[in-house]
Parts: sequence; structure tokens; C-alpha cells
Amino acid sequence: MSAMTYRPDIDGLRAISVLAVILFHIDESYLTGGFLGVDFFFVISGYLITNIIYKQKLNNNFSYRDFYIRRAKRILPALFFVLFITLISGYVILLPYEYYKLGVSTLSVLVFGANMQFALRTGDYFSANSGEWPLLHTWSLSVEEQYYFILPIIIIFVLKFFRTKLIPFFIVLLLVSFFVAQTMSANPDYAKISYYLIITRMGEMLFGSITAIALIDKVIRPFRSEIISNMALISLFLLLIFVDKKMVFPGVISFIACLPVVILILSKDSFASKILSQKLLVSIGLVSFSLYIIHWPVLAFSRYIFVTELDHGSLPLIVQFTSVIIILFLSLISFYFVERPLRHVKISKLKASFYYFILPSMFAGMISLLLITSKGIPQRLDGDNFKAKYSFNHIDKELCPNLVNLGCVGGLSSDKKIILYGNSHAEHYYSFVDMLANKLNSRMELYASGGCGLNSNSEKCKSVRNSYNENKNGADVIILSFRWDGLSDKSKPTIEQLISEAKKITKNVVVLGQPPLWKNQPSRVYNCRRLGFDCNETILLSEKYPSYNHRIRLIAEDLNVLFIDPYDYVSNKNLLTDNGRLLYSDDDHLSVYGSKWLFQQFDMTELNNYLQ
Repeated sequence: MSAMTYRPDIDGLRAISVLAVILFHIDESYLTGGFLGVDFFFVISGYLITNIIYKQKLNNNFSYRDFYIRRAKRILPALFFVLFITLISGYVILLPYEYYKLGVSTLSVLVFGANMQFALRTGDYFSANSGEWPLLHTWSLSVEEQYYFILPIIIIFVLKFFRTKLIPFFIVLLLVSFFVAQTMSANPDYAKISYYLIITRMGEMLFGSITAIALIDKVIRPFRSEIISNMALISLFLLLIFVDKKMVFPGVISFIACLPVVILILSKDSFASKILSQKLLVSIGLVSFSLYIIHWPVLAFSRYIFVTELDHGSLPLIVQFTSVIIILFLSLISFYFVERPLRHVKISKLKASFYYFILPSMFAGMISLLLITSKGIPQRLDGDNFKAKYSFNHIDKELCPNLVNLGCVGGLSSDKKIILYGNSHAEHYYSFVDMLANKLNSRMELYASGGCGLNSNSEKCKSVRNSYNENKNGADVIILSFRWDGLSDKSKPTIEQLISEAKKITKNVVVLGQPPLWKNQPSRVYNCRRLGFDCNETILLSEKYPSYNHRIRLIAEDLNVLFIDPYDYVSNKNLLTDNGRLLYSDDDHLSVYGSKWLFQQFDMTELNNYLQ
């Protein structure tokens, strides 16, 4: 069985795919369906990789070891090049929490589980903050690697036991994959994760696999119809122009998007293939992997530095232009000095495994563990009169190091107990209540986790709620604190129930108000200025304050519990900084410094009278 003949038109398809993705990521308005470029890549990848595996299996010379060594040489050099550039750049650019998360992301990339890690994060692929995750794009590499792992096993198994059933078997898998994708994407509870999963994405690669097997087995032959191939090429561009992220995706739309790619692969020697074989497109296609792997971190860092608005607006045009120049420069370095030369190095398989995977993985893994254990190396940003870990975090990670705080203890060693319960808006009051507990000769326990609203039912949030319910008995004071500004009137019964249940434990129930909101992100404006860029945005308070607190105050007063807005006691109108120390870690969370500063402004008279 002969090796697959090189097809320049497939590199042309790669070029269209990567350019579409990059345009979409620079600014979604430039090409609303540009994200489909990843789906095109999946079809192409499935076709090319199945050609290799299936032909070798038919010739009885397929080797798992040889196959994965070739994959490692093809993918890993450029991947590790980008990982190390990203980790180094993150040291300079990122604030501690985002640098910590970069460490988590890097570890997930090393085990080819990035798609699962990002699927489990708050927010989906199209959410505003995801555009600033430097390694988000590696989810697609993880999906491909997972497919490369299972594909040879499936082919070998089916050929052994069901020799003539390989294509029907793959067609069933393809239909199941797209059915699951459509079902999950249409369900609000699963839509956020359906984008990333191998089960919802393998159908696209199976399209390519079925095409490759069908051509090798001569079940189908290349198309000779100019009309069909031209319509496929036109359809490709129409999909990129008219599809947008508001549509249910992946699912039926991704199924439709795969069809013109399959037709173009089958349309060998057609007019459309000649268009795709143009020298410029082929040249871009050859560099497409380096372009793809590099473009996203550059754009993510650019957004992180320059976009400080809460609605995560577009990058300024000059930044877009500069980012494109950097992407092209780094991509050419990656392709000509990393990807291409290292792909063709002649060394033993054992040495290839060590130098291409084990050694760089160990190095990147150690850096990642350092970022995780140090919580993003905050000391690199320390100033003369402040520590970054207190300015850029909403809770002291040394005192409460867990992402889910189930009984983080503060105050004094005492029989009297104060419980603070809520979400991240309870966490950012930790230092405030810790100092309060000291004044009241009590110990405190925190039960909270970010993202756990009043009605959140994730496993993480259930564990917080269960721990609070199990440990609230015997509390002398229960303090409740959530983010109130996003709650609707429908939340009133839930709030009333929460307060009423707390009153069954103790008569001393306190509801803490939410601090004033900012219209942009103070820490990000600070960071942009720290890096020496012209970021002179005026940081303005939101006019929503204190209306959202007023609604909660009325509920608390109706139930005869104390509502406290600590900012009622603040006379200093500079709510943003204190002696150069940021009092907010972002637009709606106090920093550790801010929480301590707030207690210094607080008059305990009203609280003491209530507790008597």
C-alpha cells in the first residue's frame, strides 16, 4: 500500500481554517463564524491520521510506538516552545491569581486533559473572561490527542472481529457524537461543557476518518464535479460569514460545517482544489500549526493588559496590528527553528521519548507546581509599602489556601463561635470578620467558595452548603454574605429561607452588605500602568450602589435580623487605595488590604447593641 501522496490543496484548507480562527479571535465581528476553523481542522486531522494508521494496519506494519513517536515529533516541539514562552511572559504580565491558574492550565496540557480542565472552569468558550486564558486553545490539541489514542484501538479491534464493518461502525459513532453534541449544547445545564468534550467533538474527526477509509477501500472515488466542489468551497465561506456563537453549537451546525470540508477533500484536481493549492495559501497552511498554537497566547495577553472594561471590549486597532506582527514573527521562529527541524531529527525512539516529551514535561511540570504552590509567585510584584498577595487577592491564601473553604478558622481560640457563610463575597470579608471575632473574643469559621450563588447546585456549592448546615449548630453569631446586586425579586424567598433557618440556630444573625461596585477593574488598570503602557482610564464607581443593598436591608429588617453595610461607616471618600495599596482585588471584591482597612473604619456600636 503506497504512502499518501502530498496534497497542497489540503494545506490550503488548513490555511483557510487557521486564518478564520485568528480573525475571529482578534475580533469576533471580523468573521462571526471563524471559530468553525477548528471544526475544519478536526476533519482534516481525522482524514490525515486515519490514512496513516489504516494503510499501515492493512500492510501489517502499524506500531503504536512508532505512531506516537511521530506524533510527538510533529506536535510537541512547537507546543513546548509556546508553553515556555507563555510561562515566561506570564511571570511579567499576569497578576498572581491568573498566574496561578496558568500553572493549573499547563499541568492539564501536559497530560492532554486541557479540554476537561477548561470545561470545568466557570464560563464557557465564548464567555468574556475566557478570552484572557493564555492556554485555552490547547483544548483542541487535547481532543485530538485523545482521538489519536482511541482511533488505532478502534480500527484494530473492528478489523479483527468485524472486518467489513469498519465504515458502518464509524458512521454509528459519528451520529452518536453529533446527537450527544446537539443534546448537550441545547441544554443550559451542559451547554458550557459540550464545546470541549471528546464525545461531542469526535464526530468531526470521524468525518475525516470515514473519508480516508472509504477512499482507501475504494468505496467512493474522488469527485469530478466542478459544480459540487465549487459549491462546497462557497459553502465553506458562507458558513464562516453567517454562523455565529449565538447558535446552538456544537451539534447540527458543526455537522453541516464538516460536509463541505469532506467534499473538498474528495474534490481532487478540481477547480476548487486548484484555488486551494495557490502558493500563498499552501505556505500559510504549512505554518498553520505554529500560527494556531502561538496566536492565542499573544491575543490573550494583549486583552489582559489593554482591556480593563467589565464588558471585555475589543482590542484597540493599534494593539490588534501589533499583536498580528508578534504572532507572525513568533510563528515563523517556531516553524523554521523549532517545528520543522526537530520533526526530522534522526534519533532512537527511546531518546525521542525522553527529549521530546519526558524532559520538557518534567521541566514545565515543576514550573507549574511552583506557580500552584506559591499561588502565582505574588512576591515578584511586591512594592515598597505593600505585598502583592494582599493587594491582588480577595482572601489571604496562606490562612485559607483552599478553593473551597469548608471551615477556614480565624479569630481567637474560644468557645464562642462566629460562622461566616456565603460565596466569594463572604471570602473577601474574611479579614474583616477575623478582626471582628478578635474584638468579640470569638473564633470564626468560614464556609464559602467563589461562584456559589444562593441557588447554585454544582457539586462544589453543594459541599459548601452541606458543611455550613452540618457545622452551624452551636454558633453564637451567623453572618451571611453573598453578591446581592445580581439577584432578582425571584430570589427573595431563598434569602428569607436562608435567614429564617439561621435564626433557628441563633438569634444573632447578621447580613453583610455588598461593597460598592466599580465600572472597570482597578487591579487591571494598575497592572497596565505597572507594565508601562498608557492606561489612563478613569476608574469610576457604579451608580448601582447602594440600591442593591437596600433591597436586602428591607428583607433583613422584616425578619428582625441586623443588616450591616460596613461602608456606611467610611468617611474617607478614596475607596480605591490606601497609601498606595489597592483596596479592591477586582471590580466587586475587596482585597485583603481592603477588608482590613474597612474594619479600621467600622464603628462596632450598632453591632454590640444588637448582640447584647
